[in-house]
Amino acid sequence: MKALSVIVAVFCGVFIAVGSAFAQIWTLHPGITGIAASSADGGRFIIAGAGFYASTNLGTTWMLLNSLVVHPSCLASSADGSKLVVGGHVPDTVYTSTNSGITWDQHNNSPHYGPFTQLRAMASSSDGSKLVAVLYGTCPTFTSVDSGVTWITNSTPVEYWTSVASSADGSKLAVAGYYNVYTSTNSGVTWVSNNVPVSDWGSVVSSTDGTKLMASSYGAGLYRSTDCGANWTSIGQSNLFGVIASSADCSKLVLWRYGEIFSSANSGQTWITDSVPFMVWTSVASSADGNKLVATTQSGGIYTSYSTPVPQLNLTSSTGNLTFSWLVPSTNFVLQQNFDLTPANWVTLTNTPVLNLTNLQDEVVLPPTNSSGFFRLISQ
Repeated sequence: MKALSVIVAVFCGVFIAVGSAFAQIWTLHPGITGIAASSADGGRFIIAGAGFYASTNLGTTWMLLNSLVVHPSCLASSADGSKLVVGGHVPDTVYTSTNSGITWDQHNNSPHYGPFTQLRAMASSSDGSKLVAVLYGTCPTFTSVDSGVTWITNSTPVEYWTSVASSADGSKLAVAGYYNVYTSTNSGVTWVSNNVPVSDWGSVVSSTDGTKLMASSYGAGLYRSTDCGANWTSIGQSNLFGVIASSADCSKLVLWRYGEIFSSANSGQTWITDSVPFMVWTSVASSADGNKLVATTQSGGIYTSYSTPVPQLNLTSSTGNLTFSWLVPSTNFVLQQNFDLTPANWVTLTNTPVLNLTNLQDEVVLPPTNSSGFFRLISQ
């Protein structure tokens, strides 16, 4: 693979980043169907259906992890793909795994409200401990703080909810329903109505920090919020409605409906129709950078997409140290340093990046030096 790089120059507090364009291609992998989820780096796709399957090579090969048949309605994953929660169509049933789907525990005390017992949608914090979920039917919302083992009812109105979203730390939540969108900033303890002036919401997604939200209305198209749902702006596209999958910053979006898939690389301002067959799509999942995607169909078969990542290298100063960070990419990158930009003088730093689960950023902390320098990310 050709090396890719993003350079940051450190000159008395001036930082310069270099990036490139976005592209997308879909590939069919026949045979398996179900509900899809992805780890943050896209290095692990999980399919829950007639058994649990995993792929670590963008769908080229799939491994049967467990032959348990759960007839899933929704699937949520932690950022590293180790903690998984599945809501089944079997009443009062939730399945959880803490080892990437190899073994599963069945819990018969899942969310329920009157006659409504089947989970419709679910979202997870990046560590997999906090969950928010809604049921099929007119119900309140539910949250869990123990990875789906136990659940409590939230103080949202009883409504026909269709979609949920969570920030990386699980504190900021959003739920979309037929009449409204509600948000919470305290992990579901209290909720506020966003009073969006349209209805019939089909999907809502969130950025990792919870400030950016994207929602799709079956009657009014797409709406965006940049302040945790306090205010919403229509971005048009009234002909686009369906279920959205998003990158961690809500800049790269994929929307699927009955027979088509659409994608956007600029926060929904413009969209392209993806070159996939017209069929009944059942789920789409995205890596944190939006460069690895997996989609499932009702008739069987999985489609995957990969586009070359160019992560933005960020630099902040805290407690006397320099922190370099970048959104966890779908290709392995290393941090390199150079003092004069001579091509032969780039040195790969041995510091192992640490994934910050609150924002899904890989971070390297370095002590400051008295000299100017350059830093870059380069793919391996």
